[in-house]
Amino acid sequence: MNNLCINSYTITKYIRFREITMGQKTALGTLLKAIGNSGQGKVVPGWGAVPVMTVIGLLLLVFLVILLQIYNQSLLLQGFSVDWNGN
Repeated sequence: MNNLCINSYTITKYIRFREITMGQKTALGTLLKAIGNSGQGKVVPGWGAVPVMTVIGLLLLVFLVILLQIYNQSLLLQGFSVDWNGN
């Protein structure tokens, strides 16, 4: 036998749940949705942010190389030790 029992109470409960969880439509939400989806799938011609990201990537690379040299003790700093004892 099918245990699916749908009555008016179950339907009313579901509709109230949907009203609560779906939220309200506001003018601001509609405006933001229109603005947010307006450029979807479009690519700006040209280089865009590539030069900025290249500079940031190179600076990160230099930072990591300096950390590696300090750890391998090929770059020695006065008063700075990298041994596990902290001496």
